[in-house]
Amino acid sequence: MALSQLLLHPVIAHIAPTDMSAVIDDLQQIGFIAHPLSLAIDKTAVYYQVGEHFLQLVPFLGCSPFIHTEPTDDNSPFCYVQFPSVSNTVQFIHGLTSTFPRCPHCKHTLTDQHLLNSHWNDQYICPTCQTSSLLYQLNWRQAAGFSCCFITINNIYQHEAVPDIKLLKLLEKHTPCSWNYFYLHR
Repeated sequence: MALSQLLLHPVIAHIAPTDMSAVIDDLQQIGFIAHPLSLAIDKTAVYYQVGEHFLQLVPFLGCSPFIHTEPTDDNSPFCYVQFPSVSNTVQFIHGLTSTFPRCPHCKHTLTDQHLLNSHWNDQYICPTCQTSSLLYQLNWRQAAGFSCCFITINNIYQHEAVPDIKLLKLLEKHTPCSWNYFYLHR
């Protein structure tokens, strides 16, 4: 079964909140998440139902989006938030059909399939401008991310919704850097 996700993460790949429970508390206070869910998906993660202000903090771009915000009797996909355990190592997360990145210097689209199997800190030399960049410095166009901490909003399709600046600023309080997001379909 395909799963579409919106992932939030600190822009500095090796940075993570020191106290994830404080992050969860703040997200509950602003109504981004509600109560924990009992989902048997990944035992190392915790899951939350979306909160009463979720749609203001992650506005949908269509004129009348229809999403389920809680489990249904017919097992239809519903939107929920996942907090995996924080990793000690940076993870490179991308979908099977990720958009190819662009060189941050000349904007050339890099179609090298080996990029998707690289380490997050690998050097890459653009074939057009010959400039060297680290893999995480490439412009992945919101189709991949690098971090040791991801907050995942499940069942959000690519570019269907965008996190509000208020949500990203709240997350920034818990790290010494700003936060970014990308979309994943797997």
